[in-house]
Amino acid sequence: MALNEQLALLGEKIEFPGLAFDADGTLGLKLDDGTALEMSQDADRNLLHVCSPIGAIPASGAEGLSSLLRRDLRGSVTYAPAYAVDFDTRQVVLSLSLPADAVTADLLAEIIEDFAKVVQGERRWLATI
Repeated sequence: MALNEQLALLGEKIEFPGLAFDADGTLGLKLDDGTALEMSQDADRNLLHVCSPIGAIPASGAEGLSSLLRRDLRGSVTYAPAYAVDFDTRQVVLSLSLPADAVTADLLAEIIEDFAKVVQGERRWLATI
């Protein structure tokens, strides 16, 4: 089943009919805990990307970024997320990419829930450096 169909199934399960990517292949979600997630599909590479800003680039500069990059998030969610730095917005972003054809509605629900927990934890950690 295509990623759009899995997203629609998830929408039905969570009583949010019409859950779908827009014409550009992106979808923004704001969860009950305030976590903002952006999902996008890369049809050319058959990938689903999930990302969320976790906070401003640390004031400690290179030292803070070095500390950030040494963090190991493997095992924290179904697929291992990675950090990215958006120098335009001066934000640290947590991102995750996975094969779109492996995504089911149930897996998508699990990924969203797990990813949001990691985002919240990383926000708390980033605020300490």
